[in-house]
Amino acid sequence: KLIFMLRNPIERAYSNYLWTKKNKLEQLSFKEAIIKEHERESEYTGNEKYSRPYSYISRGIYWKLLQPYFDLFPSENIKILEMDTFFKNPTSSKIDIFKFLKVKNINYNYDFNIKINSANDSAKLIDKEDYETLRKIYFPENQKLYLMLGKKYPKWDFGWNSCK
Repeated sequence: KLIFMLRNPIERAYSNYLWTKKNKLEQLSFKEAIIKEHERESEYTGNEKYSRPYSYISRGIYWKLLQPYFDLFPSENIKILEMDTFFKNPTSSKIDIFKFLKVKNINYNYDFNIKINSANDSAKLIDKEDYETLRKIYFPENQKLYLMLGKKYPKWDFGWNSCK
């Protein structure tokens, strides 16, 4: 059985950028970085081919990343979780995961509010223009994801297509 947790791809892309900037790997503005992403991805060498430090947009095109797993495994063996939903209600999410895995519900306490590998706790919000650019990029990609997942998932559109 496979479990994937997906994050709003716009938030994921910007968080990835902030983390890369924080770690002094990124010199470009976010706007410049997303414009040059395709060009920069084609220039990856060595470990960059695996870590893909400048792949802000492509890492959020989830249907392309998930398709090989759906091709190899029956869909009933794949669980898709949406990150915001998981963290808003970790107890019911945990129960749902245990049911999916067909294992006994283990009662444990874990603080899901602990931030590990945070880009920056005081990070500035994404520029509205950049948000809208990414929303337009991800809209058709998210539609492909939703079609791939089908309406089997209760909140199957994840609310990702509305602009914040």
